[in-house]
Amino acid sequence: MLLLAIRFLLELVGLGALAFVGATVPSETALRVVFGIGAPLGLAVVWALVAAPKADNPLPLRTRSLLGSALLVGVGLTLALAGQPAWGIGFAIAVIADQALIVLLGLDESTATIEALATKGSI
Repeated sequence: MLLLAIRFLLELVGLGALAFVGATVPSETALRVVFGIGAPLGLAVVWALVAAPKADNPLPLRTRSLLGSALLVGVGLTLALAGQPAWGIGFAIAVIADQALIVLLGLDESTATIEALATKGSI
């Protein structure tokens, strides 16, 4: 469960990183506000539709988890390209390491089983 908690924290950090990148766009203030709010909001919408464990789509949970990791690695690359290479690369490495451990330990599949049992009222 610790790895899943870390994953959740990485998701929150990813939203904050996109807000930071958007707010530091070399442009006028209004555009910074739009990017600073719009970029994390866009990620949250895509996440909710594609990567969230309870998203209403036919993708298996492991595929959703991998797509979510790909989105977060993209955030890390965006952060690196925005002038914060150490933070961006470090973030991407943390996402990849967490995802690898989640897959190796089968937590993404066991979570699906727990959620299915909870939905049926067995837990």
